This record gives sequence, structure tokens and C-alpha cells, in this order.
Amino acid sequence: MVIKNLSHFSKRQILTLVVFSIADFCNAICVSLQAPFYPKEAEKKGATATEYGLVFGIFELVVFVTSPIYGQHLNRIGPKYLFNGGIFTTGICAILFGFLDKVNGHIPFITLSFIIRIIEAMGNSAFLTASFAIIAKEFPENVATTFVSKNI
Repeated sequence: MVIKNLSHFSKRQILTLVVFSIADFCNAICVSLQAPFYPKEAEKKGATATEYGLVFGIFELVVFVTSPIYGQHLNRIGPKYLFNGGIFTTGICAILFGFLDKVNGHIPFITLSFIIRIIEAMGNSAFLTASFAIIAKEFPENVATTFVSKNI
């Protein structure tokens, strides 16, 4: 069914869908790959389960809070700039999160963890908000189908 619907899209629309699908997939990998490794590393640094649980939980809270703000300012910022800036920020923060094992001490480790996750969530929120806006603009006749196709 998705293939039938894709045949009605222009080359630009198909390319947009492919790029957004790859970006969405890579974003999910960056955000999800931290979960199996971080708790063990946090415990080595003296963090409790509550502390590193909050480090993960703050991500969704920040996305929840910042998405409407980005949406409100989307026309002023520009969807492409917001999309690219969000992907760049999320990627850089994912890399920085990987270097947290080099931080000595419990408090600096947890503090940097929170700072990096908050900034990463802001980038993720920017990317998601912009991608929804761009897809709605590029696919005005097939918004629902496009959102489903992007996430398959």
C-alpha cells in the first residue's frame, strides 16, 4: 500500500521522504543507544538509579516543553534551519555523551549528563518540530500517509 502511494509522489517528495526517514532513523539510534551503556557507567561514578533515571527522563520533559516554543517561532527561524540545527545539535550531543566516561567525580558526571541531555533534547525537539512542518508543507494531500511511511 505504501508503494502505491509513493508512485504518486514527485521525485522531490520521494527524496524528501527518504532523507527524513534516514535522519529520523539515525536520530532514534543516537538517542536509544545510550540506554544500554549509561546506567552501568553512571553506577561506576557513584550515581544512583534515581539520578540516572532522571537524566533519561529529563530528555522527554524538555522535548515536551520546547516543541511548542519551536512551533510558535518556526516561521521566524525557518523550518530548514531548525531541522538542520536540530540534527546537528543532537548528533554533537550524542558524541559528547559518549565521552562522559572520561569525567571524574560523581557530581561533575551527573551535572554534565543533565546538561548534555537537555541540549540534546532541545536539538531533538527542533528536528522533530521542523520535520513535521516540512512534511506537512511538502505533502499537503498525503500528510497522514507520509508520516506513516516515514516511520516504517
